Amino acid sequence: MLTGSLVALVTPMFEDGQVDFESLKRLVDFHIDNGTDGIVAVGTTGESATLGVDEHIKVVAAVAQHAAGRITVIAGTGGNSTSEAIELAALAKQAFKEGKTVRQLAYEIVVGTKDNAGKTITREAIDEYLDPWSMTLPGGEGSAGG
Repeated sequence: MLTGSLVALVTPMFEDGQVDFESLKRLVDFHIDNGTDGIVAVGTTGESATLGVDEHIKVVAAVAQHAAGRITVIAGTGGNSTSEAIELAALAKQAFKEGKTVRQLAYEIVVGTKDNAGKTITREAIDEYLDPWSMTLPGGEGSAGG
């Protein structure tokens, strides 16, 4: 069970929009040094709308690798569509098969909607990619979080 202070990290960027990975590492160290219990990479601070899928996963991987087990890292896998959120969750799961350091969190997967292939999203399909405590909406349209 996760308890304590969990912080959604901002993703520092240069003026040209590229991720500033050195500043990102300093943010991770800051939270470790100051007793934060867990950090969310590409969480609800807006980067899911700014980063492409490849960049998104690179940020999550950089945070997890730099944290090196010193703090719980949660991979924010929310996207601008259900299919993107599922893709991000699958990539995060693939990148972090052990699941000990990195967990996935997605807000935008809506049960009952259709993915890019036209298949209806079921709770069982989501469970294949997400940890049981990830948040999903029970049905209907729209999404929560961001």
